[in-house]
Amino acid sequence: MEFLNSGLLASAWGAALLSAVLLIAYRLGGWVLDLTGHYTLSLSRNEIRIFSSALGLIVISYGVLLLGLFKHLYRAEALLFLLICFLIGFRFKDRRAHAQSTEASRPLWEKWLWAGIISAFFLSWAQAASPPIGNDALAYHLYHPKEFILHGEIFRVPFSRESLWPYQTEMLFTLGLLLQGTMLAQFFHWLFFVLCAGAVYTFTKRFYQRRAAVIAAAAFVFCPAAFAQAGQAYVDLSFAFFTFLTIYAFCLNEAIGERRAAVLSGLFCGGALATKYLALSLAAVLALLWVIRSKERLRTFAYFVLSSALVSGIWYVRSWVVAGNPVYPFFPEIFGRGIAFDAGAGVGMGKGLLDFLKFGWNVSVHPESFGGEMIGPLFFLFLPLLLLPVEKKSSRAFYLFLFSFLYIFLLFHQSQQARFYLSLVPLLAVGVGVSVANLTGKKGFLRTIGILVFVAVLFLHAGVYVYRLRNSWPVILGLESPKDYLSRFERSFNGYLYFQKNAKPDEKIFNFADVRHFYNANPGMLHCTPAFRAWLKAENKTIPDYLNEHPFEYIWLREDSEFHLQEYALSHGYRLVHAYEQREGAGLFRYQVFRRS
Repeated sequence: MEFLNSGLLASAWGAALLSAVLLIAYRLGGWVLDLTGHYTLSLSRNEIRIFSSALGLIVISYGVLLLGLFKHLYRAEALLFLLICFLIGFRFKDRRAHAQSTEASRPLWEKWLWAGIISAFFLSWAQAASPPIGNDALAYHLYHPKEFILHGEIFRVPFSRESLWPYQTEMLFTLGLLLQGTMLAQFFHWLFFVLCAGAVYTFTKRFYQRRAAVIAAAAFVFCPAAFAQAGQAYVDLSFAFFTFLTIYAFCLNEAIGERRAAVLSGLFCGGALATKYLALSLAAVLALLWVIRSKERLRTFAYFVLSSALVSGIWYVRSWVVAGNPVYPFFPEIFGRGIAFDAGAGVGMGKGLLDFLKFGWNVSVHPESFGGEMIGPLFFLFLPLLLLPVEKKSSRAFYLFLFSFLYIFLLFHQSQQARFYLSLVPLLAVGVGVSVANLTGKKGFLRTIGILVFVAVLFLHAGVYVYRLRNSWPVILGLESPKDYLSRFERSFNGYLYFQKNAKPDEKIFNFADVRHFYNANPGMLHCTPAFRAWLKAENKTIPDYLNEHPFEYIWLREDSEFHLQEYALSHGYRLVHAYEQREGAGLFRYQVFRRS
């Protein structure tokens, strides 16, 4: 299949390419940081590295978007663009790069904790080295970049509701597919797992203490939902990264000045807005906080909003120009165009006041009701200890609490999908780090119990990580082919493999079976997407009406899907030519392929 790669040699090459792109991003972002006056002695060496990498990745994503919009989305042009970025970034000189560290030697417990963090990074990297099997990754995060590359341009994919979304991270996936394939694309999302942990560490170390910093980094890394996302081409970790940097820059108000902090916070908020529409809630909350805290409210608000728009505006303008709706397909009742659907349908345990108050408990104890991803018990167990204040005089704790409350409140009423709350996990991890660090500074029974519980949860989650990889090692090590691996563990692959072997390139296929489209190699396949159904509804047509007007050689169905299509196929000259079943997780999926006689 196109763009698919695996094995040790491919993973080594992917790691080398990722390192090269990260180096370019760091140098380029450092130049931007210097150019905007944010390279100051008030920022530490590691903060410079984190902020520079973030800004550089934004610029690289922006460049890939422009290549695609101008119909030059090819490998040669992408390499030329990276070369130009490298030459521009070469002007940046990190004056802290060779500074001697003044930190005291690390205690043994901290070394063991760092060993656990690095081990988690390795396991998540191995997960990312496997062929992609994530639902949304195959439905659009990777599928649309693949289509962009095959067409040499970025365009609105027909009958899709996602291809006009803010696609900043998908631009990195596009670059990954261009330079290597699925492995490098997934490595880009894994990179944000590492960057998030680094940002959590530097934030906690700056505002609290080093002991709390390493504990906070471990709390983030050993969040099962974060680990699960790190191995797939999703965007939740990149969104979490830019969300956290937005509040990070907000907290640098006293260190670098209000104007600089507002601009930097706005740039990072723009990175979040260019990743997910959910960042509109983030922008609203941060804008409010800036107005509340700022001495020059209007000017600071303008700095924040304009710098956010500078980074993200192109995505919303593009959607407005193409679809007549800047946040397509949402809010059709306001903009007149779009698709009415509830992003939070079928997820959660209610939206009442009591449900909101119990949300932390419910999402920790009942993950199956929130999309299946585990946030883990660390946050629920240790965050209440923050009721004993660490900083009695600083207003920072108040603003962090206010941000967390307002942001969760808005997210809660949009969707209760657990992975959406990953954007808040880095900040919650800081709270856990501070709580546990304070606990270790005390004496007595409570200290012992707290440390034992924290370590026990880390070991439990480490076991979950190892278990998740139980089926992946053969394909990671090159002992199993990607084809055999996907045939066993990815439900749509066998169907696409069947059509690749049996259908002619010019034969038309109607796919009513699966939303995962990445492994399709047949140009004549039409996917029955929600956007396609919405178009049929607007045309006052049914699927059988469309099939009568546009005959297909094949109809691909799920056995438990709408039975009238099976009846239609059998009554309109189609015969069942292939059937198979695939177990995925706790579900059993049965598929049928009908061919016109």
